[in-house]
Amino acid sequence: MKIKSKISAAITILLISSFVMSGCDKGNTADNPTSSTVTSAETSNEIECTVNNLIDKQSQEDVDKLLSDAGISKERRNVFWEHVNQVNSTEGFNSLKAGNRLQQASKMIYDPYELQDFWNKAHPDFVGYNCRITAFSLMGDYIEIKNTGNYNDSDLFMDIEALTSDPSALQKTDDMERFKTLYSTYDTENSKDINVHLALVQEKWKQAGISFKENSSTSLISMYFHNQFSETENELSIGHTGVLIDMGKKGLCFVEKLAFQEPYDVVYVKNRKELSDYLMAKYNTDYNQPTATPFIMENDQLMDSDK
Repeated sequence: MKIKSKISAAITILLISSFVMSGCDKGNTADNPTSSTVTSAETSNEIECTVNNLIDKQSQEDVDKLLSDAGISKERRNVFWEHVNQVNSTEGFNSLKAGNRLQQASKMIYDPYELQDFWNKAHPDFVGYNCRITAFSLMGDYIEIKNTGNYNDSDLFMDIEALTSDPSALQKTDDMERFKTLYSTYDTENSKDINVHLALVQEKWKQAGISFKENSSTSLISMYFHNQFSETENELSIGHTGVLIDMGKKGLCFVEKLAFQEPYDVVYVKNRKELSDYLMAKYNTDYNQPTATPFIMENDQLMDSDK
């Protein structure tokens, strides 16, 4: 049955989303997070990433300034930091190292299942925030949605549970409807052609009146996944998302929440090519499958990896 297939697919997406994400550098140093060269996962298993879990005061101050300079309001930043510190103060999470570090992209530095146990013990009635809630909360003032209501929120049941338990990320009266509309699942064709799926998403967003206010410093990164339940049942959904901040000559900073019961982090990369290589190395894992590879959007356009 499709319902069972969809539940299985949702669980798969959640498990995939639990992997650590960061900017991928080789030969980088923690003191200079953007002086690096990315090595594709297809050519090396030794990709090193500069990651910061926002544990220490200095790291938080540095990222808060980036968010502020990018036009993210104090109110939205406060919600972000409240949840960052909620995670960091939870037993198990507070053992994560402070400051920037290098790590191989293919390796986990913690046991996600152990962290889930710690989280559930400390917060039995709150599943936590995830990547979608975090990105929407930070970017909410720059996302315009004219036509809400025509959405498929079947894959958002845990998001809705989290926002019902803790609605602080919803700062506008219609934010729940806006959230469901932005992260709606779409029926799509049985095709491996990314252009087919991209065109469908852009048309759906056009119908919903989804657009982004001009901001040269920050943008929404959305990674779409093609899920197939049968040859005639195919869907597109955003499996990972985050906020990208342009640091000028210093490169880019990608802000994300890894999964409901996993840490926050920021990722430093030199350019969008590095970000794309990193995201694809971590999430394009369905080899030899009949589905299209994931594709990455920056706001309402396919992300330009040459920038």
